Amino acid sequence: MPELAVAAKGVETTRETVLRTATELFAEHGYHAVGIRSIADAVGVKPASLYHHFDSKAALLSEIAHAATSRFTTDALATLEGPGSPRDRLAAVLHHHIRYFHDHRQEEAITRRDMASLPPAVLDDIQTARRAYHQAVTAAITAGCAAGEFQVGSPALAAFAVLDAVNGINVWFRPDGPIDLESLADHYVTMALDGLLQSADVGRPSA
Repeated sequence: MPELAVAAKGVETTRETVLRTATELFAEHGYHAVGIRSIADAVGVKPASLYHHFDSKAALLSEIAHAATSRFTTDALATLEGPGSPRDRLAAVLHHHIRYFHDHRQEEAITRRDMASLPPAVLDDIQTARRAYHQAVTAAITAGCAAGEFQVGSPALAAFAVLDAVNGINVWFRPDGPIDLESLADHYVTMALDGLLQSADVGRPSA
């Protein structure tokens, strides 16, 4: 796609610039509250110029959600399905999960909040990728139980519990708070591996 020169600002408007600006505006104001004109004004171009890069606002949302999800799940699945013990693989992927979701917290917030606005094909791709990730985490927990590293009643439900815990970090964590992200990740991974995944009652049906 052609690059668009913006003489007034002395910079070039690239696809990445448009995408980054839209991400910031969607995250701050919500997808439905932000129009193409607002994005164009923030970039410094006329609205028609944006269509050299994206043919609609929905295409911008799709790119934000799909790119963030696919990058994360591709790396996570490679780790979960790679070498090493189940415990080591799960520890590595949980550390990656926490760091990635913090670094891409705007994209993740947009995806979760505005998922219903995605085109059906894009939504299906994202949900398929997320299911594959959950299944891979479940498989790692199952393998860990078989190896004596974990002890849970239902690996699938334990996977939901672990992932819900790490997903919630972005709700409250602040970089200027009393704990840094790496230390926090260490604590969460330890609590998951040595606490939650050592409880035989997790996921076990009550009598």
